[in-house]
Amino acid sequence: MNIQTLSTHYSVSDQLFVEDLSTIKKLGYEAVVCNRPDDEVEDQPSFNSLRERAEELDMKMFYIPMSCPEFSMADQDELRNVLNEYTLVLGYCRTGNRSKILWDSIAALSVK
Repeated sequence: MNIQTLSTHYSVSDQLFVEDLSTIKKLGYEAVVCNRPDDEVEDQPSFNSLRERAEELDMKMFYIPMSCPEFSMADQDELRNVLNEYTLVLGYCRTGNRSKILWDSIAALSVK
């Protein structure tokens, strides 16, 4: 897990694993956004396996899968809503790049 801070409220990471979520919770993250579609590679953990563990830790998980570099206005709106609802959010995908691209697309719109 390699976390890169993009703002005081949003960071991105490469692929997360179930065992990473306890650390993420300890770091203060309230919500995690998955920008990676399930089944890109054989050994990739599913969104649902991560979501189940996040719920056990009282964190929220959101699924906004992207095929880089493509995203929709709905993707932007969904990320904006998450950022407006939670104080500290972590986005992830295979390398963190898709999560950063989506963030960059809304950052100019004064999202916290």
